[in-house]
Amino acid sequence: MSYPGVDDKAVSNIPNAPGGRGRRLRIVYVARNDGTDMRVSKECNSLLKFGYDVHFVGWRDSADHDRPDPMPDVPKHFFSSLQGGSALKKLLRAPGFAFHVGRMVHGLRPDVVHFVNEDLGLLVVSLQRGYGFKSVCDLFDSIELKWGQKRCPVNVIARLVTKLVHEKSDVLIVTDDARKARLGTFQKKAHTVSNYPVDVGEEFALRLPDREGPLRLYVAGTLYAARGLSSLLELLNARDDVEIISAGWLHDEIAREFIGHPAVDYRGVIKPSESLQVAASCHAIVALYEPSNENNVMASPNKIYDAICIGRPVIINREAAVSHWVSEHDAGYVVRYGDMEELGAVVDALNQQRDNMYETAVSLRELFERGYSWDVAERTLLTAYAQYT
Repeated sequence: MSYPGVDDKAVSNIPNAPGGRGRRLRIVYVARNDGTDMRVSKECNSLLKFGYDVHFVGWRDSADHDRPDPMPDVPKHFFSSLQGGSALKKLLRAPGFAFHVGRMVHGLRPDVVHFVNEDLGLLVVSLQRGYGFKSVCDLFDSIELKWGQKRCPVNVIARLVTKLVHEKSDVLIVTDDARKARLGTFQKKAHTVSNYPVDVGEEFALRLPDREGPLRLYVAGTLYAARGLSSLLELLNARDDVEIISAGWLHDEIAREFIGHPAVDYRGVIKPSESLQVAASCHAIVALYEPSNENNVMASPNKIYDAICIGRPVIINREAAVSHWVSEHDAGYVVRYGDMEELGAVVDALNQQRDNMYETAVSLRELFERGYSWDVAERTLLTAYAQYT
C-alpha cells in the first residue's frame, strides 16, 4: 500500500504502512447518527484501512433498523431511541446519548475520540481530562456558522462553545479551505479533508440516461425544507416532463410530502456507492441550500463532486459560495434559490443538451480525475492522524 502526498515521517507512524512503527491506536468515532452518513463511513473505513482500531459510537433511530451498513467491518455501539419529534423532545433525549457516549469511552478506553461538530465537543472535552485521550473535532456543520447570527443569547453561546471546543481539541478537520480560513489562530492545527466521493469507476459516467422521456433529477442527502424541496415540488406540479429520484434521511414534514409526490421515486437510505450509481441514471444532480445562515452559504456539498464523478451536471444556487467553482469549471447550472423561472430554464437547457450528454459526461469525468476522489482527500485524514496522534 502506497501513500502518495504523505511525508515519510507521517508514513512511518501508520500501522499498516510498510515498515510503519506506529502504534495501533484505538479510535472512538462519535456522531449523532447511525453511520450511514457518507462522510462518516468514508472516514471510518479509511482509518480502519490504515490499521487503526476504529469503533463507531452513534445514535440509531429505534423505529428504523433496516438501513444499509456502509462500514460493515467497523464495530458499532448504538444508543437506540427515536430521533424525530419536536426540538424539546430531542433535547430531552440528549442526556441519554451523552450517558451512552461516556459509558463507551469508559469501557473502550480510546487513544483518540473523533467527534462530529462542536455540539458534541463539550461532552468530549469534559471526558478528556479524566481519560487522557486526544480529541479530533470534525466540522461538518459549525454551530457558530449556523447560530452565530441569531439573537442574544443564542449567538453568544454558539460563539463561546465554538471557541472552547476549537481551543481544547488536539486536531480540527474541516471540509474546505474557506472554512479553515475562518478558524483564525486555530488554523495551525486544522486539516482540510474534502468532501470527495469514493470513485465508482468511469463506466457509470458513460452509462447515459435516456435521451427520450421525462428529465430525471437526483435529490439526495438530508431531505428537509432548507434543501429547496418547496421549489422542487412546485416544479413537479407545474411540469409533466420532470421526474425525481431521491434518497436520504427525512428530516421534516415537507420531506415526507416531497417523497409522497407521484413524480418522486424515493429509494430510502442507501449506501454511498449505490447512491452514485442511481445518480448516474439521472440527467442532473440537485444541490440547493437555502441561504438562511452562513453554514448553508459556505456549504461544501459532496453532491458537486459526486456529480462530476459520474459525469452529470449539478444544479446549485448562486448564494452558495461554492457555486463560483461550479461556474468556473463549467460543472453545471447556477440558479437563484427559490427562483422558479431560473429553475425551469435549467430544465429546458438540460432537455436541449440531451444529444450532447456523452461529451458532457466525458468532460466532467476528466475534471473529476484531476484530483477530486476520496483517495486524494483521505491523504489529509491520514496525515492528521499520523502526525498528531
